[in-house]
Amino acid sequence: MTPPDTPISGSPLELACNFTVDPARTDEYEVTWSRQLTGAPSADDIFYYYNGSTSLLGGVDANGTIGFYDTVAVFTLTLAYSNESDTGSYSCRVQDTGTMAVDTATADVTVLGKAQTTMYLRLLCT
Repeated sequence: MTPPDTPISGSPLELACNFTVDPARTDEYEVTWSRQLTGAPSADDIFYYYNGSTSLLGGVDANGTIGFYDTVAVFTLTLAYSNESDTGSYSCRVQDTGTMAVDTATADVTVLGKAQTTMYLRLLCT
C-alpha cells in the first residue's frame, strides 16, 4: 500500500491496496480494513468485504470499494471528511478463504490541521 498524499483536515482521505488474485475465484476473498489511531491501545476494524457484500464497522463515516481487474484486486477505503483525529496506522488484510493465504499492507497516515488564514480589514473613516 502506498501512503496517501498528506491530507488536510476537512479533505477526503483515500487509501488503496492492490493484491494479486485468481480471477476465477473473486468471491473467495475476505478483506478487512482496520486502523489504530495515534494513542489508541488497539486497532479497530472499520470496513469488511466478503463474497460481494460490504459492511462498515465501528461507526466510521467511510466508504469502501472493491475492483477486480484480471489478476489484480484494488481495495479502496475512503473517508469523505478526514480530521486530525484520523491520524494513525491503517491496514488492509486480505485472506483467500480457499487457500487460507493471508496478506497485509499497512500505511501510516498523518492528517494535518487546516491552515490558519489571516484576514486584514481596512476601515476608512471619514
